[in-house]
Amino acid sequence: MPKHKFKVPESIIIFAVLVLAVLLVYSASIVQAADKDPELVRAARKGDLNEVIRLLNQGVDIDAKTHDGQTALMAAAQGGKNLDVVKLLIEKGADVKAKDDSGHTVLMHAAVEGKLDVVKFLIEKGLDVKATDKDGETVLMPAAWGGHLDVVKFLIEKGADVKAKDDSGHTVLMDAALGGNLDVVKFLIEKGLDVKVRDTDGHTVLWPAAWGGHLDVVKFLIEKGADVKAKDDSGHTVLMPAAKGGKLDVVEFLIDKGLDVRARDKSGWTVLMSAAWGGHLDVVKFLIDKGLDVKARDKYGHTVLMCAAKGVNPDVAKLLIDKGSDANAKDDSGKTALMVATDQGRLEIVKLLIEKGVDVNAKEKTNDGLSAFLRSIVRTLKDRNPSHLGRGPGRTALKIAQEKGHKEIMEYLKAHGAQE
Repeated sequence: MPKHKFKVPESIIIFAVLVLAVLLVYSASIVQAADKDPELVRAARKGDLNEVIRLLNQGVDIDAKTHDGQTALMAAAQGGKNLDVVKLLIEKGADVKAKDDSGHTVLMHAAVEGKLDVVKFLIEKGLDVKATDKDGETVLMPAAWGGHLDVVKFLIEKGADVKAKDDSGHTVLMDAALGGNLDVVKFLIEKGLDVKVRDTDGHTVLWPAAWGGHLDVVKFLIEKGADVKAKDDSGHTVLMPAAKGGKLDVVEFLIDKGLDVRARDKSGWTVLMSAAWGGHLDVVKFLIDKGLDVKARDKYGHTVLMCAAKGVNPDVAKLLIDKGSDANAKDDSGKTALMVATDQGRLEIVKLLIEKGVDVNAKEKTNDGLSAFLRSIVRTLKDRNPSHLGRGPGRTALKIAQEKGHKEIMEYLKAHGAQE
């Protein structure tokens, strides 16, 4: 059950790491490394009662774990396809109080999928609705993110703390806003949750709603008093996560509400940089039409094109170059867009940049090049240790490709004049 938090993008990217990046969220774990999971886990996830019985009769370990610590009981609970599988596993001695490597309980796995019958059964078996994982997340949070109003209501009836916060200050309402279920958001506000509460990075509930692209939720939260012009601790406005999230209607709405499209955060980051990194061509076009400067730099010298090079959409990079972005521009440490694209393994963007005539043999000034770039992009992350980047002064794009093991990019660079 990977993290669903919007911190995983931190400020601009918000949330995510998780997702981080963002933000995939809880449901991604259903298929994560499935082929390597124990047979019993796979059968339980599918809800295949007969196969589960067969495997148990063979004497397999009922509590065998996946690479991230999930058991068959967790898989059955999250899969939610067959309550009988959950019951059988518990009857046969599965550890109902087991936790995975992130501290998620069986009940949390059930809550994210929204299977009320499984949730009820597990609570009857003694699972604690107030338990938290390693990050302080409660069972209400995945239920709210998943948009499961019936499960949310039931958990609260059973004593779950609706006003709980995790270790980063995220509330249940923030999870609901990220998930985008307006009914859950409305219910939680009716239960007394404050739309003005901030997490430890200064994000309000508008951040996850905007990042998730949920216009109806954004509008409702503003109607309920959320400050549309609030800034987080790094000076980001909610327009920045909206642009990173890539929903044009949300971006347009926020601008109509008075947000300054030209605003910069404390390090000079722009809304256009957020959109470019997200790879959202329609949003990038819209912002350029609004007059945003494609040649803008933040205080570290990072360009909009570098942000696009970190993203996944070569069409955004092409548009920026066509609009006047300097493909050979360097940041303060000598990093180029080609180096950024190479580091991220973006072969199509690498090809585009080379087609546009970039210097394939450009060198960094220092051994801190890309790490400085990443630090500015994810500057509100609590862990700002990109020490695995920047392994030596004077690196070229080819050297970066070699360090990262991007073989296709290595060969392409060599074929276009990159020197060892």
